[in-house]
Amino acid sequence: MINCTAIFDEHAGRDGWLEARKSMVTASDVACLFGLNPYKTRDQLRMEKLGLADEDPATDAMFWGSELEGSVLAGYAKKYGRIVRRCGILFRSNETPALGATLDAIEYDEAGETVLEVKCPGAWAKSNGWAAKGPDGKAIKPIQRIVPMHYQMQAQCAMYVTGLHRARVVALFGGRDLEIFEVTRNADALDLMCKEATAFMSEIQTALSEVQHVA
Repeated sequence: MINCTAIFDEHAGRDGWLEARKSMVTASDVACLFGLNPYKTRDQLRMEKLGLADEDPATDAMFWGSELEGSVLAGYAKKYGRIVRRCGILFRSNETPALGATLDAIEYDEAGETVLEVKCPGAWAKSNGWAAKGPDGKAIKPIQRIVPMHYQMQAQCAMYVTGLHRARVVALFGGRDLEIFEVTRNADALDLMCKEATAFMSEIQTALSEVQHVA
């Protein structure tokens, strides 16, 4: 990876990692810029970057997802004969410093490196957030699983920040049903993402400068 700079190792402490994230829009939050994150709005993200609100504490689902991440990666590597290395490093894009990403892991093969994102949805997600929908807004039957848009954007951002061209989402449904999803790099989406993140962080820096000037 030559397209980015390592900023912080999340394993060195969550507080330091959260502080380092304030200076950029990270992959897990990039969907907020487009109103596509079901858990956080653009305004909430803005308040966090301005230091006027803390990031929401980890939920039970987030806690167990983090705890299971290593086991999922180990099982994925063992079952499919893959070479995988856990990461946990926060990287900043050299080309677009407003964007950053913390990778779960990197997979290595003869074609190069691949971004790996691990998700541990509940079994219900198979027919809910991870299910393709028809024109009527209802899940297509039989169920066709897809990666939710905010996770697709997370993978896109991670690819851009690292300069890598491949990403996979490894999802363990209900603790026992593993599925692997390929995410194809989308140049148009990334161009829009870069412009929006740069404009957003410019607004944040301007607001912070104005506050400091008044103080």
